[in-house]
Amino acid sequence: MATESDGPLSISLDTDDAVTQVPVIADGKWVTLRLVSINQGNVEGKGAVVKFAWELTETAPDTDGRPIEPGAFGSKFFETVQLYDKNTGPGQPAPKWAVDKISKRMDALLNTGDKNNAAGKPVRPKLTGEVVGIMQGKVAKAKMKVKTGEYSGNEIAEILHQDDWAKKYSA
Repeated sequence: MATESDGPLSISLDTDDAVTQVPVIADGKWVTLRLVSINQGNVEGKGAVVKFAWELTETAPDTDGRPIEPGAFGSKFFETVQLYDKNTGPGQPAPKWAVDKISKRMDALLNTGDKNNAAGKPVRPKLTGEVVGIMQGKVAKAKMKVKTGEYSGNEIAEILHQDDWAKKYSA
């Protein structure tokens, strides 16, 4: 059982190397992200959200130029897509912008596309629990953006399937 003393501390704890601020991936950097999970949530009184959890698969620079290693503090990235906006009432379909955002992530992971796409890719499936299971563990290339304000951190500015990224940026 622990005991307590009202006297001065008799310990010395080295806190010089402690990291308490989550590092943020540098603005405009392309990184490789693996999808860890997709979950559904709800914001009371507003509507449903889809929550993506991503992790780095390669080292990426933070905003101070230091490396963020896969598995290290700051290497996980969380993204929430709300399926409502100020014009969406309870029980109404998700706004087009939200469906488009989720569809881009699906295409980047599954190498799918819109109906009748010019690249001849398979048509993107509906987002279901089964499809989420297929998507988990897959990787995509993402261009990161630093967001500031009330909630700071990263957001995905652009996301592509690895093959599409290689065609676009390796030429």
